[in-house]
Amino acid sequence: RPTAGRPRKLTREEIVDGASALVEKHGPDALTMRALGKSLGVQASTLYNYFPSTDHLNQEIGRKLLSAVPLPGAVDEEARGQLLAHFMATRAVLIRHPDVLDRKPGSVSWIWSLQRLEAQLALLSAAGVAPEQALMVVRVLDVTRITAAQTAREWSAQDFVARRKLLFSGVKPSQLPHVQAVHGLLMEKLPDEGAFRQVMETLIDSLLPQLRARRRKA
Repeated sequence: RPTAGRPRKLTREEIVDGASALVEKHGPDALTMRALGKSLGVQASTLYNYFPSTDHLNQEIGRKLLSAVPLPGAVDEEARGQLLAHFMATRAVLIRHPDVLDRKPGSVSWIWSLQRLEAQLALLSAAGVAPEQALMVVRVLDVTRITAAQTAREWSAQDFVARRKLLFSGVKPSQLPHVQAVHGLLMEKLPDEGAFRQVMETLIDSLLPQLRARRRKA
């Protein structure tokens, strides 16, 4: 226990981990130096010795989370698997921290987004995919990943009845008979990691026959 007048010694990693846990539990707006200091057992003023602002802390949270996401590498028989692993990992990050990709020009997440786009396009180009098709595929996969992560986060705390009400918000189920027929499957499977993997595998195989053919030859 720190003595009076001596603030507890912390590492930058401890502070980033504490900030990340605070955001994950209470949302990005909950991250203040006062709240973080309280959770770490120090005064807010102590934290300013390590980070000048919460903006800098958010940058470090993003850097740590995104550095753990594998970027696609050289094209080989595992190209399909690399894409799948990348989108599975980014989905997991977005469930925990939906605001990590703030897309502010020049930010950590902005630079990372450009790097991942470059890696994806390079991989697909090496696999023989035309640039226009490659960009379209990346966009489709990105939208699917973002939607799946948002659904998983929003529905994780909802029971079946609440999910059904959320699904049919603003419309009568009878107006959407085909959706109503599969709504149980939607509500059970959309947030599920295994179902997301199946969706992504199907999309990759459908949109990128080049990778599917390469996989079969391997």
